Amino acid sequence: MSAKNAPNEALTYYLSVIDKIPDDPIVLRKIGHAYFLLKDWKNAFSYFVRVPISELKDSEKKEMFQSLFFEDASSTNRKIELERIPVNPIEKTYYTLVNDCFV
Repeated sequence: MSAKNAPNEALTYYLSVIDKIPDDPIVLRKIGHAYFLLKDWKNAFSYFVRVPISELKDSEKKEMFQSLFFEDASSTNRKIELERIPVNPIEKTYYTLVNDCFV
């Protein structure tokens, strides 16, 4: 099922699957992507961040970080979330600087 063609339908399906096999990285990535397409930033980030960073494609990592920054700053402490995400030092520095621009 492609989240790009029908994100609402894909999301409904993937949410039913995650109930049966919780913490499956493939399903978590697909749910995060569907929420991203629906512009539900908070839920998109909450599912992407549950996937080990090494299992995220570059495009999914980008969506995860975009979701974090698009989300209302009052509901999420971006600085704390950025510290929790195990990325390489260059990415950490980049996103920390981006966060400073959003403040």
